Amino acid sequence: MSLIASVIRAAERAPLPDSLAQMGIELLVGRTRRKLAAEGHVAESDFVRAMSAHPIAAHADAANKQHYELPPEFFALTLGPVENQDSTCGLVVIQALDGTIRTDRRPMGEDGAALSG
Repeated sequence: MSLIASVIRAAERAPLPDSLAQMGIELLVGRTRRKLAAEGHVAESDFVRAMSAHPIAAHADAANKQHYELPPEFFALTLGPVENQDSTCGLVVIQALDGTIRTDRRPMGEDGAALSG
């Protein structure tokens, strides 16, 4: 195991402040960015192809289980009655070709997809 892999493994297990974790992530992303820039376009294409072969969430089942560890009563106490709750899932972020960004709140269908409007 490389030194960087050992440091990452230790950092993942330690209770680090968000700012320190963010600095570490920025360091690793910058390192990869510099390495790809030095190796040229072919290396970047190979990297993108290799990453495309991996799932977005490697341990989705574990994440889903953790997500549902809180009982529904917790949300009722913290968010109030269901009829007063507003889901942020209806917030759509739109970036135009000129780079401007706007948000649009759209009602959600039963399947969770934003209804056109």
